[in-house]
Amino acid sequence: MKLNASKQKSTNIYELDFDVEAKIFNEHLDKVFVKNSKKINIPGFRKGKAPRQVIEKLYGNDLFFSDALNDLWPSEFELALQAANISNFIAVDKVDVASISKKDGVHICVDVITKPEVELGEYKNLEVECEPLKVTEKEVDDTIHKLAENVARIVPAQEGTLCKNGNIVNLNFRGFIDSKPLEGGQYENYDLTIGKGQFIEGFEEQVVGHKKGDEFRIKVKFPEDYIAENIAGKDAEFDIKINEVKELQLPKMDDEFAKDISDFDTLEALRENVKKRLLEERTARRKVEVEEKVFDKIVKDMKVGVPEIMIQRQIDQFVHNFTHQLEAKGVKLENYLNATKVSMEEFREKFRERAEKQVKVDLAIEKISELEKIELSDEDIKKNFMELAEKYKVDPKQAQNMPEIADLKLGMKLNKAVELVIDSAVIKEKKKTTRSSKKTEQKDETH
Repeated sequence: MKLNASKQKSTNIYELDFDVEAKIFNEHLDKVFVKNSKKINIPGFRKGKAPRQVIEKLYGNDLFFSDALNDLWPSEFELALQAANISNFIAVDKVDVASISKKDGVHICVDVITKPEVELGEYKNLEVECEPLKVTEKEVDDTIHKLAENVARIVPAQEGTLCKNGNIVNLNFRGFIDSKPLEGGQYENYDLTIGKGQFIEGFEEQVVGHKKGDEFRIKVKFPEDYIAENIAGKDAEFDIKINEVKELQLPKMDDEFAKDISDFDTLEALRENVKKRLLEERTARRKVEVEEKVFDKIVKDMKVGVPEIMIQRQIDQFVHNFTHQLEAKGVKLENYLNATKVSMEEFREKFRERAEKQVKVDLAIEKISELEKIELSDEDIKKNFMELAEKYKVDPKQAQNMPEIADLKLGMKLNKAVELVIDSAVIKEKKKTTRSSKKTEQKDETH
């Protein structure tokens, strides 16, 4: 490969002009001929046995040029990038094969897109505000109550009982929009737990106060951001018939209850364990919250021009993840788009803002890793390989030879960069505003 010229055309776009020598080109031509000639059938010769000059005379001298170009491209293009000192390549914008022949080789002009330059503001010791890291007795009570609900008996309510929160109501319902039946809005013998918020706002509230045998109509409005856009924000009516009202018969919450549903001998021990688990969950959520708020600040202050290709690739990833989630529920993306009356272009565009932010976060993390000169210690590598080996049930030495090892090591370095930023963050807990303090604030505003 001979690099003739390299120049920057615009931000993040470089033009490379290079030649692939005739010797290299002909070596690849020979290689692809051997591979592809076996498929060619010419009268008078056994399949795959026709001489090369016969095949080229019949089909043209340039028959295998395209295949040879594809075959040589990865190695020769990589050499061109190295010669042009481009180490942050992310995509090819366009390729122009100016000339190609057995005698002179290949002359190529290619535009490449590189990662953007990133300029960061402050990224350490950033201040973020979070909810206090504590668990109230009420939250423990509510969790214990849910545990009791899981083992509660469901029994018919007394005749004439009016529906209230906590009841399980078996009902039939039929939905209408503009007096036309709502597609997928008809069910019979549906068990609805009142107060759980299973249905859209206003539905359950209008069932409250009715009893077994009642037939009535309610009016609701679908949320503006409802997943099915064809009915989002629309008014609807539902005809409802209550078949039965049931209620939960909770067990007595005492030491025997604790023994029945857990490994603890006393209710107090169960409560302490619940409190500990809730605090652990809250701590984990706090870490995620801090990371999101810290990087919101970093992204807001950073200077970077993000190439469109990076945004599109991130959108590809989001669409792939969403498709996988749908398939886990037995739904195809195509059917989902048809049901929501959204085109693929519109669907992808919904991810744009989120994708652009994610790309900026990723670029910021890479820049921080570079600025902080983060390296992996032997202990870091050993620890991660042990976790990897345990996850995939392989020997730790095997884990070190996995094909994805380079990406895994890069991920370890980036994780260390994130930890550095998060560990330096200054967390301020939000102060709970009392009624008296609110009154004081209102008084102050009148002066």
